[in-house]
Amino acid sequence: MFENFSDLTLQALFLAATEARRLGREAIHTEHVLLGLLRSGKGTACEALRAQGVTLRTARTETERQAGRGRSRLGWGPFGWGAEFPFNEDVRQSFDLAASAVSTGKVQSEHLLLGLVGIDENGASRVLAGLGVDLEDFRGRLERLSQLDAGA
Repeated sequence: MFENFSDLTLQALFLAATEARRLGREAIHTEHVLLGLLRSGKGTACEALRAQGVTLRTARTETERQAGRGRSRLGWGPFGWGAEFPFNEDVRQSFDLAASAVSTGKVQSEHLLLGLVGIDENGASRVLAGLGVDLEDFRGRLERLSQLDAGA
């Protein structure tokens, strides 16, 4: 599955696992992937989020406000040591949406972000909405960015 993901996207997923673990979760949710994209500090997705005024700090604060902290002691999971650390169903669905946004090449960070905001009522969408992002407008912007990247 991950062979079609760019190095930057894989890094963001590794960082998502780190964020989920930091928050004491037993699975990686969409809000953790959002945090991973921001924590990477690179790529079109991170730039698009910053253009909306979303930073790692504000997204972390909003994630904790909405979801709180868990008590899990699981290890790294799909990218390292320890117990299985699975992706939840919404994240797996966002992977499918991200892959469908790519005509050729690899899934880039903007495709993954488009997959996250393409699912209604998930943690990432709630965090972004809580930070004042107009999700419909943002989806449109990401779709245009994705098309521009495909044409480049």
